[in-house]
Amino acid sequence: MAKPGCQDRCGSVDIPYPFGIGTDCSRGGFTLSCNTSKSGEKMVPFHGNVEVLNITLSTAQARLYNYIARQCTSSGRSWMNLTFTIYRLSEFDNRFTVIGCETLAFNEMNGYNGTKYRTGCVSTCYNPESLRNGSCSGNGCCQTSIPSGINYYNISFDSNYNNGDCSYAVIMATDSFNFSTSYISTNGFWDKHNGSVPVVLDWSIGTKKCEVAKANLNNYACVSNNSDCFDARNGPGYICKCKSGYQGNPYLLDGCEVIGCQTLAFNEMNGYNGTKYRTGCVSTCYNPESLRDGSCSGNGCCQTSIPSGINYYNISFDSNYNNGNCSYAVIMATDSFNFSTSYIFTTGFWDKHNGTVPVVLDWSIGTEKCEVAKANMNNYACVSNNSYCVDSRNGPGYICNCSSGYQGNPYFLDGCEDTNECNDNLACSGTCINTQGSYKCICPQGTQGDATKNGRCYPVVHSQTLSPLAKLAIGVSVGLLLLLFLSFSTYIIRERRRLASIREKHFQQYGGRLLLEEMRSNHGNAFTIFTEEELKEATNNFDEANMLGQGGNGTVYKGTVESSEDVAIKKCKIINERNKKEFGKEMLILSQINHKNIVRIIGCCLEVEIPILVYEFIQKGTLFDLLHFNSASRFSFSMRIRIAQEAAEALAYMHSAMKEKKIEEILDDQILDEENMNLITGVAEIARECLNMEGEKRPEMRDVAEGIDKLRKTMKHPWGQDDSKEMESLLRKPSNNHELEMISDHSLEKKAMLVMETGR
Repeated sequence: MAKPGCQDRCGSVDIPYPFGIGTDCSRGGFTLSCNTSKSGEKMVPFHGNVEVLNITLSTAQARLYNYIARQCTSSGRSWMNLTFTIYRLSEFDNRFTVIGCETLAFNEMNGYNGTKYRTGCVSTCYNPESLRNGSCSGNGCCQTSIPSGINYYNISFDSNYNNGDCSYAVIMATDSFNFSTSYISTNGFWDKHNGSVPVVLDWSIGTKKCEVAKANLNNYACVSNNSDCFDARNGPGYICKCKSGYQGNPYLLDGCEVIGCQTLAFNEMNGYNGTKYRTGCVSTCYNPESLRDGSCSGNGCCQTSIPSGINYYNISFDSNYNNGNCSYAVIMATDSFNFSTSYIFTTGFWDKHNGTVPVVLDWSIGTEKCEVAKANMNNYACVSNNSYCVDSRNGPGYICNCSSGYQGNPYFLDGCEDTNECNDNLACSGTCINTQGSYKCICPQGTQGDATKNGRCYPVVHSQTLSPLAKLAIGVSVGLLLLLFLSFSTYIIRERRRLASIREKHFQQYGGRLLLEEMRSNHGNAFTIFTEEELKEATNNFDEANMLGQGGNGTVYKGTVESSEDVAIKKCKIINERNKKEFGKEMLILSQINHKNIVRIIGCCLEVEIPILVYEFIQKGTLFDLLHFNSASRFSFSMRIRIAQEAAEALAYMHSAMKEKKIEEILDDQILDEENMNLITGVAEIARECLNMEGEKRPEMRDVAEGIDKLRKTMKHPWGQDDSKEMESLLRKPSNNHELEMISDHSLEKKAMLVMETGR
């Protein structure tokens, strides 16, 4: 049962609360995602990037995929880190499993309480003849248990000990593993599971025991009235279960409901010889807490065997005994059924199989045994020369099989053909020669020994040694390769040193050392010295796609620095040779200009031939665009007065800075001549008068217009003409659909800084 309104299934996996998919659908730490499986064939739930196979509320367990550690030509590792999660490895349902010949694997583990463990498992093939399918007792396969409370492990191999072919090690669910001897000489184990196997994880709510958790009802998870709290058996925390006689989800309000799953089914059968049988099977839920996925022993599920030779059956229910919800009964293939506790409370069993399940039927030829059938060759079915007859094990008749070393259809003439064992890589590790019904396996030329799958070929030892000429050729070749490597390494080192020297030279030329000293002494300054690599990365190597514009003084790019801040990065074209040494000091002075209507310089790069400047990136464009294009009609008179006022404040701030001699220290000598200096101070003086708090002392608009007109007529220097392309690069043009709210402190004209830049 999922939380109401939330997804209750992902693919074929039920998602019960406290687990959940989506916002507000799970308890903290229990959130899952529903994505396509690795094979892309179906949707499956994931915890992080690990696929979840199923979730069981009654046992507080989840089954996930776990990666196998493999060592073939090189050593491999595998680990799982469940620290700070709701999970611990189940000590009862998992085993540390190692597969291989001459294999030693170690498992380093941490408990939730900080306890550390280190175990190992050794698998050998000392007696290959004793290898047995299903046996994992140290011969080809070994298993060890794991401690309680484990939330981290790291598996590794001892490469000095291991000398077999591929070896494998993993912590996996005990019921998911059955050893096969084919795993020793092939990749069968890896291929069967595609590199990952099921592992059982215990989960719990929080880290407190029930007694403490109940004191905080706001966060207590067992919210159903018919639920009880149990301390987690594997680590901290607690779990919730429905009380005896109830079923459902104890983590939801009214989630535990009264159980009713008493089921009695009868099966009436007839044998081929006329014998009649009647059997029954009873399934109850007397102890709901003991319901287990995969267990069909009478609690929620029951199974019985059937007699031999059955050719008819009829199943019925005892309606007087049954008081549950839906009940099911069927004769089906054993390997097609795995009980799930969800089948008790839902129609999951019916829905999964769509009302039908696989069943296995035995068939045979006729009603006679082999001895009698062979007497009538006209009707004898085993007609292939390389076949033999076997009496049916289930009823009358017989069947035919191909002889050993042959395969095909024994019911056809020449239907059983020779099996080419050499195509089967299990047969031989040397040179294989196929024969009729068998094969020969010999060691390759130059080796000797047993080339079969359980043997090994060894090189033949020759007394001959290399000739002096061959030794000389090998020595010269190795020497030349070593000399080439050393030469290339020396060249790389020298080139790196040369580039570093050039960068240091540029850094010194532009006063970089002085700038660093000033920055250290002025701790409140946020100015940054960037490297060339940082700015290349910020602009994607100054990609034209990031270019904002190009003007007379340089090219401006948009970039994103490490702080995820968008900036305008300007590559200058020229620089005054006389001012190189003062450049760093000038940058520090510029960084101290801090006004809401003046573009702020963030930093620079001094390790290049011509410095690169980094400004704050202004998104909303220029004041000229706002006043003279489509959006101009949206501005009220009061808004225009505000714009004029804040522009005047910026000029007044510049005037104040010039009085403190900050700006004069960095302006070009051409700008600081008498005429241009008078022009700058004149504009600032008009701005100061307009900001006078006494109305009678403020000039009229006519006086302001006349004053500005006089200053404009005196403008002679080129810095008085805006480089519009460059300015638009720093102040992006806004779109026509901006609302009035865009006129904020940072959307007003920020052109004052351009006066200083053009002077440079």
